[in-house]
Amino acid sequence: MGNGKFEGYLLVADFDDTFCPEHGAPVPEENRRAAQHFMDEGGLFTIATGRDVRSYYSIRDKFTVNAPLVLSNGAVIFDGESGESWYESFLPFSCRSDLLAARDAFPGTGMEVHRGADVRVCGSNATLEKHLSRMGVPVSEADPGHILYPWTKVVLVAPDEIRAESETAHALCAWIAAQFPGRYEAVPSGALVDVVAAGSDKGSGVRRL
Repeated sequence: MGNGKFEGYLLVADFDDTFCPEHGAPVPEENRRAAQHFMDEGGLFTIATGRDVRSYYSIRDKFTVNAPLVLSNGAVIFDGESGESWYESFLPFSCRSDLLAARDAFPGTGMEVHRGADVRVCGSNATLEKHLSRMGVPVSEADPGHILYPWTKVVLVAPDEIRAESETAHALCAWIAAQFPGRYEAVPSGALVDVVAAGSDKGSGVRRL
């Protein structure tokens, strides 16, 4: 049995704008050292993020964890060592028509469909393209009717500045909650709205570890 002072503790950090405060930059050395010290003293450390599996691979060299990762805002629990998902929740089968209706209710809104590590774009805009570039994911457009189920996550992208607080994103969340109560978790972040199945969020993902 270990005797480190953090034995039995789990430490979880968000990645973008938190553990790594500046996009494209290395994780600050003080953050890396703190995480490594926590693990050296017997603790478990991991990341909880809205990024999906594919985007995780673009940042995995920036940090070290010793526990599975919480990805896609809690919809996926992923073992970075084995490359396998331990848990994955899926959007209901009505998500295609529901979320296309949400997109179309707010003209100019883009839509990303995440299906495991695969990402398809169903209606693009400049903000969406900037977001996927930032995540290290190429833009690949598809007809939503041709994207097979199940879907893990949908990202609706308002045509606003990616880092700005977006009235459209908040309005999208309110619209989804009013139209489809209890069906989805819709979380705004700047101009983005991450939509996952009801009951999936970073907190619930951490509790599943």
